[in-house]
Amino acid sequence: MSKLKRGLLVLALIPVLALSQLPVIDVAAVTQAIATVSQIIQVYNQVTQTYNQIAYSAGWTPIRTPWLGVATPIVFSATRTIFGETAAWNPAVTAGIGIPPAWSEATYGINPPIFYSAYPIGGSSVSANIASIMVADGMSQAAMQTIANSRTNQPLNDLALSNLEASAQDTTFNTNSEVEQLNQISSSSVLSNRQAEDANALLTTIAEQQILTNKIQRDTLAADLNVMTIRDNAIASQAIGWGGDAALFASYAQ
Repeated sequence: MSKLKRGLLVLALIPVLALSQLPVIDVAAVTQAIATVSQIIQVYNQVTQTYNQIAYSAGWTPIRTPWLGVATPIVFSATRTIFGETAAWNPAVTAGIGIPPAWSEATYGINPPIFYSAYPIGGSSVSANIASIMVADGMSQAAMQTIANSRTNQPLNDLALSNLEASAQDTTFNTNSEVEQLNQISSSSVLSNRQAEDANALLTTIAEQQILTNKIQRDTLAADLNVMTIRDNAIASQAIGWGGDAALFASYAQ
């Protein structure tokens, strides 16, 4: 074989040898790789959305002054005294100091004679009036103590509210974490319940005083009715009356 032929044969074999050296492409593996990359992209997009949502939820406004409120301090008693009859009143209803003597000095006492004890309890206007005075003395002093408690507690509640308001107005990282915000919400609920508890105590004293008012009105009506009963019984029991009083009263009811 001539050199020329041998050269042509070598040139012809080169492409065959080159193709035999190329790797075989696995179509299934390529498809699996593409699917894996697509899943990774989906997970990345979901994580990004979650992060953006968390970042948005964790943000806060740097300007909160428009939300500032005005505190309403509780008003303390400023009762004047002329001859000392109310000298102990202000300390009593402000701090709960000396309530019994303050009430006794500002009210008119009673000194019923000993024979009033013979009057039937629940069956005489005298005993009913004495009961009204005793009930008024007890519930009024309890109301004074409740008012004093409210006035004593209010400055402490105001301080707690001021601290809570300062935290709510703060725009730094110190008080704007999720835990800190939840703590502020919880503290706000506790303070609201404390204030409601205080208000309920005052409402209780008002309701109790209303009971006394109703009792006095009821006793007045009962006394009037009893006076009418005595009068009508006296007239109806007369043997002789103008126009037959006994028959007349028996025919209708007042």
